[in-house]
Amino acid sequence: MLPDCHDMTAALLRRIAIGATVAQILATIVSLIVEDNPNESFLAATSVVHMILFAGGVTALFAGFLKGLGRSRTREISVGGLFFLSGQTAPANDRRLLLACLGVQVLTGIVGASLAPLTAVAFTSLAPAAGFGCLALYGAFLGIFPERENSTRVDA
Repeated sequence: MLPDCHDMTAALLRRIAIGATVAQILATIVSLIVEDNPNESFLAATSVVHMILFAGGVTALFAGFLKGLGRSRTREISVGGLFFLSGQTAPANDRRLLLACLGVQVLTGIVGASLAPLTAVAFTSLAPAAGFGCLALYGAFLGIFPERENSTRVDA
């Protein structure tokens, strides 16, 4: 028997969120260690990691928004449910994991940027976009929302 597509997608989004969190933490630690090093190649590499996490997160956030917009024609979609999995939008375990990853990403960004302000290390504050993107994709594609009472489409 093949696994359910919903379960596979949820597992993939969980892995991406965990991987993005670990990548951000490692890149932040490395950038803090090599900040004063005259060899700036490591610092540039960690900045690229943070920018990739940011770009991927913004892209995922936008894709989730567009999918949520499409689903809103037939479903009662809330902003909190779509972007933060509030209420009964997602199973509690998935919601807790994705929100924990986002929390760790935000905390890592704040701590990293405050330890080395006005340096390339501050790029770590952009990386939590990846966590927001994972939440948006989960809510848009896998979120459970009630049917809209009047789901007939009216064209102008």
